[in-house]
Amino acid sequence: MEKDHDKQSHWISLAPGMTIQALLAERDGEQRVYVVTEETPTEYHWIHDRWPRLRKVICSIQI
Repeated sequence: MEKDHDKQSHWISLAPGMTIQALLAERDGEQRVYVVTEETPTEYHWIHDRWPRLRKVICSIQI
């Protein structure tokens, strides 16, 4: 989901097997997620000037 300049939400579906690249950081019991961004695809540029980087899931690991 991205918000445009008027604060309107726009939900974009991900293709099967795709995920958003991010980092989960924890410090002193507090967790934060940092989303890696890149330039927005041309068809969505009117929504926002940055976009989450998408990556294909190769395998899953259960802990």
